[in-house]
Amino acid sequence: MENEKKIQGICFANKGQAMSHVMYADDIILFFKATPEACNHVNQVLQLYSRLAGQKIDKDKSILIFNPNTPRQFKRFMASGLQVSVVNQLGMYLGTKIDSFQNKTDVYKEIVDKFNGKLARWKSDFYLEQQGKNSDIVQQDILKVHPYL
Repeated sequence: MENEKKIQGICFANKGQAMSHVMYADDIILFFKATPEACNHVNQVLQLYSRLAGQKIDKDKSILIFNPNTPRQFKRFMASGLQVSVVNQLGMYLGTKIDSFQNKTDVYKEIVDKFNGKLARWKSDFYLEQQGKNSDIVQQDILKVHPYL
């Protein structure tokens, strides 16, 4: 459908390559120019994918997000055609906020903070583990010197 220009991907940068989809494990994120024709073609693609992959698409977990300037009536029309709900923000995916209009510094700061928290816990666990081993060694050395302790 994409090669036949029935579904047009979205360019996220000037002179950038149009992107129509991202697949990760059993998740698919589709990017397309919202037209009534595209809605029908996307439905066809999803039905074909579902049949070939043997996976059922969960419409309750499927969402649409539009450019903020898209008329509300058109959003409802597209959501009805695809039988999914419309949201204003994508929210979290795999533990990371993925809204394109969000401040990237905040997103990456959150990731770095999570990583630093885990790193601190690992260091703490390793330190305590090492201290435990050291105290065992000290006790063994003391017992060698003073067997009656």
